Amino acid sequence: MLLNVGFLAVAHVVGVQRTWLNLDYAVALALCAFGFQALAAVLGLLFLLADTLVLVSQLFPFPRISDLFYLLKFSAFASTFHQVLIFGVVALVAAKLAGLLIAGRRVKPLSALIVLNLLLVTHFLAPLRDDESYKSNYRRIQTPSVVSQGYSLFTMRSSSFLDFFKDDGNEFKPGAAGASAAWDAQVVSKVQDRLLLLVVESWGTPLNEEIERALLMPLRQIPATVFETGHITFNGFTIDGELRELCRLSTLNFNLRDVETGFESCLPMRLQAAGYKTTVMHGATSMMYDRRHWYPRAGFDEMIFFEDRVWPRRCYSFPGACDLDMLPEMDSFFGQPGKRFMYWLTLNTHAPYDLRDLRTDHFNCMTYGIGEDTESCRLLKLQANFFAGLAQQLHSDAMKGVDVIIVGDHAPKMMNREEKAVNFAMDSVSWIRIRTQERSVSPTTEE
Repeated sequence: MLLNVGFLAVAHVVGVQRTWLNLDYAVALALCAFGFQALAAVLGLLFLLADTLVLVSQLFPFPRISDLFYLLKFSAFASTFHQVLIFGVVALVAAKLAGLLIAGRRVKPLSALIVLNLLLVTHFLAPLRDDESYKSNYRRIQTPSVVSQGYSLFTMRSSSFLDFFKDDGNEFKPGAAGASAAWDAQVVSKVQDRLLLLVVESWGTPLNEEIERALLMPLRQIPATVFETGHITFNGFTIDGELRELCRLSTLNFNLRDVETGFESCLPMRLQAAGYKTTVMHGATSMMYDRRHWYPRAGFDEMIFFEDRVWPRRCYSFPGACDLDMLPEMDSFFGQPGKRFMYWLTLNTHAPYDLRDLRTDHFNCMTYGIGEDTESCRLLKLQANFFAGLAQQLHSDAMKGVDVIIVGDHAPKMMNREEKAVNFAMDSVSWIRIRTQERSVSPTTEE
């Protein structure tokens, strides 16, 4: 129990899941008790590292182990809290290893064997959750009372999602036009000088039109010279939605780290050539979908990811910065002169739609016949919260005269497909275009 309490405390502080007792430590303890101290030390260290990686993977999802070393480069620039946390974890691992070896020398072999067998029996008899949303994948784990954290790490790293990062061969094929075709169809020199493309995670098409009207109500109140809405038939992952809007492409796999060609006709690349300052923003880490590699090739001068700023807090639906905390970055960008294009991929309406990310409740699910404890309700509350915050930011002086296109990446991903079929179109995303009014210019008097 003492060998587990440190990681339990860390998990509680940072808000991730962890089993009460790690079965692996009992194996190392038994080996040490029976005199195999060198083997126990090696396995004990591996078990501790696996336990650490299970926790880290829930905070910073990384498709490849090499991406973790990239993240470690930013530790010197992390907040004091995160630096103390990193140092504390290193010290904790060292103390745990020493404690395991000391305990292994003192405990009787029979006692160690009894403990190991009791934990094994508990592990196999303890019922697992039937809820598929807790099924082990690349960033979420089941948390019964006793489990092998080494096995948890294995199941996370064996997710079918990660298999897409192992594929090679052709990366792209021509894709359908997205909402950004409103700009793409024009000669670049004729579009507005200030452009914002916002791809909203899981913004599909509610079957009840009144729901969509309620979500967009704050945006309808923005003084605008253009206000258009519509829907796009689309089926795919987030990266497919991105490539649809940025490049009119579709990806055949997620392994884009070493892809050098194919981005030549992307919208940001052509805007960059026309003299625009191009910036991309996303609250997750830059390793997801290899964005830190292919975004510059698609034409972005500057990138803002989770690791690039010290954010006020971390959000939960998907590990990363909170969208509402990123809103001021728009003012900073568009408050500067010249031609400017920003692309922002949101994050906090990602499945499993965690209401810990909800700041203000703007949506009453019961009004539209949707149960409060459903995935649909959680998603709609989070979307309404984001649109309200975005609308407030678009009222600022810096955002006047900006041509804004907001579009969903894909239809909501839900475990309960029957619930989804009742509330959302299966293969459709919504979009909206707003051109905010220009700043009013006061007449000047000649002296």
